[in-house]
Order: sequence, then structure tokens, then C-alpha cells
Amino acid sequence: DVIEHFGGRLINMHISLLPWNRGYDPNLWSYLEETPAGVTIHRMDSGIDTGDILLQRRVDMDFRTDTLRTSYRKLSVSIEELFTIHAEDILTEAIKPRMQRGPGSFHLASDKNRFLHLLEPNGWDTPVRNLLGRGKTFGTHS
Repeated sequence: DVIEHFGGRLINMHISLLPWNRGYDPNLWSYLEETPAGVTIHRMDSGIDTGDILLQRRVDMDFRTDTLRTSYRKLSVSIEELFTIHAEDILTEAIKPRMQRGPGSFHLASDKNRFLHLLEPNGWDTPVRNLLGRGKTFGTHS
């Protein structure tokens, strides 16, 4: 009802390159499933991270030195910059939205439980190189 009330003008700033890594923990899943890293500003609809895309930007990660913490920081800074640069165009609806293409992936908060052991003992300071491809056999929700 809220989304309808605002006539599709609500946006979300999501730290993934949609349609990849919809839902929870997009930064983590980007490494576990080796999907592209990036950020997306999209319109909100009744689904979770399924709305039309306004803006996207790939974000380069350094697999030799980045950790979950440093990569999250890079994504956060990138989405803030993207919004700041294009705020007026977003507010005036000067950007033509485009539909998301491809199946992408979606994850629930509980999906990461199976991989929490990979974050021991460093938690957010876990090197991303230790996570690459470790979730490919898990599969995704559609």
C-alpha cells in the first residue's frame, strides 16, 4: 500500500549489481557465488530488490587484500557517491528506469548460516579470497 501510495517513486540503494544478490548479505554472496560486485539504485516494488533499475555501477575489489569489511566499505562509499552525483536526476525522474534482466540470485538471512564457519575466527575481517566460489554448490532461491 505504501509503495502504491507513492506512485512508484520510492527507491532503494542496494549494494549489489542487481539482479545478482537480491535480499540479505549481498556483499557476502558476491564472493561465495562469484557474482559481479557493484551497487544499484532501483525503484521499489512489491518484491524484494526486484524493481526497475535507475543506476548501476561496478565496483572493483582486490581479491588479494580486501576483506568483507573493506569491500563493504567500498560498496557503501560507491552507492553514496552514485546517489549524490545523480540525486537531482533521481528526484526529478529524469532517469529512465529499465527492467532487471536475467534470473540473478536471491538469498534469505538464514542462507548464510551454512557458511558462517568460513568467517571464523576473523568475522568481518575475513579475506574475501577465502570465500571465492565456496557457495556455488549451495544454489539460490528464485
